[in-house]
Amino acid sequence: MKVLTKEQVASQAEGRAWASTKKSCIKFGNEYGVNPNVLLSIFTIESFYRPLWMRLVEYGVVFFGCIRCLLLKIPMKNRTIGKCQLGLATILNFYGSNHYQHSHSVLISSISEVCQIFSVLSKERAIEILAYRIQPITLRAVCIYPNLRENRIRYIGEQFNGRYSYGMLLTEVFHQLA
Repeated sequence: MKVLTKEQVASQAEGRAWASTKKSCIKFGNEYGVNPNVLLSIFTIESFYRPLWMRLVEYGVVFFGCIRCLLLKIPMKNRTIGKCQLGLATILNFYGSNHYQHSHSVLISSISEVCQIFSVLSKERAIEILAYRIQPITLRAVCIYPNLRENRIRYIGEQFNGRYSYGMLLTEVFHQLA
């Protein structure tokens, strides 16, 4: 696995799309009560480790899985897609469905659900759904670590990705961006 260096974080922060990304993170961070720099850090990590060509493959796999699910009524794997690597169940729940977030499969029952899934092609929508996903984790982190910001950030990363190492990486990127 590639290592995200300080120089690479800095180069992303100087990229031409950075201002609009940061603006969206601030907007939705304030709306959902999430630290905008946490959103920005997750966005930076996920877009580094999932380059465009990889996301295009993911979109293709998910698209054909959706078609199969619609035609044959066979549940599809609850994959993660988009610049923020959001799970299909999370995306559908954002739009009002009631899927178990950590389920292994989801059943797509309409074309509108397919459109909802692919709404994460929009960077702004992906960041909004990320803020929606991070909000309950942030609330738990504040309760568990009321005075320890560093531990809260690590906890958010662990809960978002499921790995301690991701929590440590999130903490490091957060400090570089803050």
